[in-house]
Amino acid sequence: MEQLRHLYLPLHCDEKTKLKLGILRNLLTLVNFNTRNCYLKDLNNMTNLRELEICGPFQIEGFNEKKLDENPPIIQAKYLRTLTIISEEEEIDPRHLNHLISSCASICMLTLYAKISKLPELRYLSSNLAYIQLVSCKLEEDPMPTLEQLPNLRVLELYFDVFLRKKMICSAQGFAKLESLSLWQLDNLERWKVDEGAMPCLQQLEIGACERLKRLPNGLRFIKTLQELNIIAMPDALKDKLMERGPEFYKVQHVPSVIF
Repeated sequence: MEQLRHLYLPLHCDEKTKLKLGILRNLLTLVNFNTRNCYLKDLNNMTNLRELEICGPFQIEGFNEKKLDENPPIIQAKYLRTLTIISEEEEIDPRHLNHLISSCASICMLTLYAKISKLPELRYLSSNLAYIQLVSCKLEEDPMPTLEQLPNLRVLELYFDVFLRKKMICSAQGFAKLESLSLWQLDNLERWKVDEGAMPCLQQLEIGACERLKRLPNGLRFIKTLQELNIIAMPDALKDKLMERGPEFYKVQHVPSVIF
């Protein structure tokens, strides 16, 4: 199996199962990897990986919590493009996540479907990131101040209680290349502020099932590139404000396609 290119492991294995994958040096795709059934050190040998999906528990044994920079890199694959982390049952230690992300300097696509409480620090995130999807992360702080500094981010999707704060801010000059933004079922979100100059390239905006969000940010009127606005399963009061004769129609009157 040394020439194997794509490996899709079972979603669930017996807890006693332990797979030795260290000889699979030519893998391009590895899906459903976890640290319960696999050896973390084996990832180091997979220097040709393009796509890695971790599904299930992720823990680093013998992790040096005092001197984080002294921990050996987890991944040596220089061409890894896609990283997906799914852990619905167990919370991932933010320090372990930071260390994993720091080993993935070339990734363009990142999906985090896990409770992590804290977003990885900007210095650990690849500047190549063009697509980020965050799902049910339960972040304790607004992630926008970090994400908006990524120079090549073009698509951002935030789903299902990504963060627990009531307010979200997109500051001026933030999200310089963002083209598409999706906000779905952010149950705590009550206020969204967009400063003039933020998201200057935004073309598509989708807002769905954010029931506490009573109005759209005034700053949307400055985003002249916006081509499509989809508002799904939102309170009728918000829709009424944005209709052609509504009091806040001025915020979206420049958008060619507004769909409720």
